Amino acid sequence: MKKIKLLIIGLSIFTIFINANINGQPYEPVLKSDSTSWDIGHQELYGIQMHDLYTVDSFSGEYQLMKEVLFEDTLNGGWLHEITGTGELWYKSPDGQEERLLMRMDLEIGDEFELQPGMTSTVEDIYYTNERKHIQFEINSNRWNEKLTFIEGVFPNVFSFSSSGDFDWYYCTCKYNDGNLVYVNNNPAFDGCEPDPTGLTQVKYKDSDFCRVSDGNILIIDPGAIIGNISVLSIVDLHGRVLVHKNLRMLADYTLHLNHLSNGLYIVKLTQNNQTLSKKILINH
Repeated sequence: MKKIKLLIIGLSIFTIFINANINGQPYEPVLKSDSTSWDIGHQELYGIQMHDLYTVDSFSGEYQLMKEVLFEDTLNGGWLHEITGTGELWYKSPDGQEERLLMRMDLEIGDEFELQPGMTSTVEDIYYTNERKHIQFEINSNRWNEKLTFIEGVFPNVFSFSSSGDFDWYYCTCKYNDGNLVYVNNNPAFDGCEPDPTGLTQVKYKDSDFCRVSDGNILIIDPGAIIGNISVLSIVDLHGRVLVHKNLRMLADYTLHLNHLSNGLYIVKLTQNNQTLSKKILINH
């Protein structure tokens, strides 16, 4: 009887193993549906700018990648397809001229991966968080203060779609399947899926004394900082949205009331003669 039970158990395990290999899905796929989407960020002078990245139609296993960007319409971001047997995620440029491997999940410690042409890094650790395999590399992103990591079923934490740009141009903050949140980063520069105001030390910006805030909600511009006839003042929130855009010559006494803005941190930008000054301000009504 014991031999029969052991035989049945052995056959069951063998069947599961065979089915897994037939299905070719030992790793959780990144592209689960036409509604797969990500929140991604990259750094600008005024802070971290966020984009929505999502897939639409699938053609023969390829998913069209769309990107919503600030001040522009939705752009064709290229194409993605994956090989789940090895956890490979491939990217093809919008014009179809360039195809490159973004990540693969069957790497082992000591393996090398090409990030950009002529630029490789070595796997230094493999670990699991929330049942997802993470492959961590030796190379560190100074932009995001985090090591490059491939995250099973999600994306690389830092990445670039260009083979000639910085390997860590973008940072993946969150991922959604069918509109449901399935992954959230733990980088201190972000609060969940969005930039964290307290993480501004992670953001590069140019500070200047061309303005100050009085009484918590009145912006005063130093007249000595204004040159030329066209000086444009902009106020941007930490999501990159421009909330104020004015010609300083139109402001009486170079002051601006900020009652319409909520309490919080903002970036003030003064653009003139093809150069821009920036300063972080706190509004507290």
